[in-house]
Amino acid sequence: MTIATHKLVDGARVALTVAEIEAIEVSRTAIAADEPRRAAQEVLDKHDAEGYTRAWETSVAPQVAAETLPEYDQAIFDEKKAARAVVVG
Repeated sequence: MTIATHKLVDGARVALTVAEIEAIEVSRTAIAADEPRRAAQEVLDKHDAEGYTRAWETSVAPQVAAETLPEYDQAIFDEKKAARAVVVG
């Protein structure tokens, strides 16, 4: 993605300074670095909205340990566990 080299000031096109361009690059780098955490949080939020909350995870823990959780629920449990590892770190 290219960075703009100009901005509008009072309707006039003005070149960005080197410092402004560097600040934009730093900001974009930070946003890109945070993308995996944001995506993982979206996974957690989606499953929580569907009722697969932390309480659900706790309640099915014995089934997970005994490997008797239905395949669909196990997939959700595993996805949430992986997403939480990214979010929490």
